[in-house]
Amino acid sequence: MLGNDRRTAEQLAAIYNLAVENTPYGQEIKKQEKSLKAAEEAIRKLGERPTLDEVVDAFIAAADDELQLTALTSVLRPVMNYEFFSRLTERIDKAPESEKAKLEKLRDHLLKLVQEVDKAMQNEIKVHREAVERVLSAENVEQAIQEVAPLIDPIFLELLENELKEARQKGDLQRSARISQVLETIEKLTAPPPEIALIQSLLEAPDAEAREKLLKENRKLVNEALVQQMAALIGQLQSQGAPAETIQKAHEAYQQALKFYMAHQVHL
Repeated sequence: MLGNDRRTAEQLAAIYNLAVENTPYGQEIKKQEKSLKAAEEAIRKLGERPTLDEVVDAFIAAADDELQLTALTSVLRPVMNYEFFSRLTERIDKAPESEKAKLEKLRDHLLKLVQEVDKAMQNEIKVHREAVERVLSAENVEQAIQEVAPLIDPIFLELLENELKEARQKGDLQRSARISQVLETIEKLTAPPPEIALIQSLLEAPDAEAREKLLKENRKLVNEALVQQMAALIGQLQSQGAPAETIQKAHEAYQQALKFYMAHQVHL
């Protein structure tokens, strides 16, 4: 039975790969995947604090890829301000005549994309604001939060924080208390399982001594399942192309947790 299931799965996979390689729709999917991966790689290379020239270079490199330009704009919109477009215009002015038209077309297209991203963001904020008010006016806060769960993200939380700040400034104690209640409930409902929280703490610990302290304080959580999760995390980080430093830190945390677990098992 399992053998038949495996053969069926392999056949389906082969058919899918054949479709991707030999149909217009499949080729389009492949093209989109390639563009998104290229955008992801470009953003990774830029790092957390890219210079304006580096951002401009990233867009120029993607000038012929519509999907990649859209993806980059969605992520880099905060730095695509007047100074950004001024720097791009400087590049156009200094470019050879053979490249000016292409760069001017890129600038015009980026201006259009920025407008589209801003419009989409305004609509997104409107939807989130309605969700915030829905939760604040609900009789059952926890149920209301669960109903709007897909919308609880940084935008939602920022709107709540802004509402709390405004309520405090106005001296509206009742609304302040309500918003605080909602924030506390969200924190409770979205808190990671203790095991995941421990893994996160181990990864963030500055050194082996700090990790050892965490392991001792959470001795009951250090079991085979936790060690396996940490091993799986290393594989996931490697497959995602995480920085070597991050992978090394995860490996060190894993090795220390494994050693602690094995030592604890011996003394049981």
